[in-house]
Amino acid sequence: MGWPVARRTKRLWTDEEKRTICFQTTAPGVSVAQVARRYAVNANLIFKWLRDPGQLWSVMRSAACGPRS
Repeated sequence: MGWPVARRTKRLWTDEEKRTICFQTTAPGVSVAQVARRYAVNANLIFKWLRDPGQLWSVMRSAACGPRS
């Protein structure tokens, strides 16, 4: 009889969540690693999101316009 194996579940992030996380990396003095720890996500995943042209455009537009109310 074997030990029960914990199943890893893949976290699915919505586009809005990705935008919010990526936007936080644009703040002065904030590193991608800090944001990654805050959300318990690997920093490489955030860098991947930032490289995505659609995601980057959205983050840059949000940074230029300021936070939404």
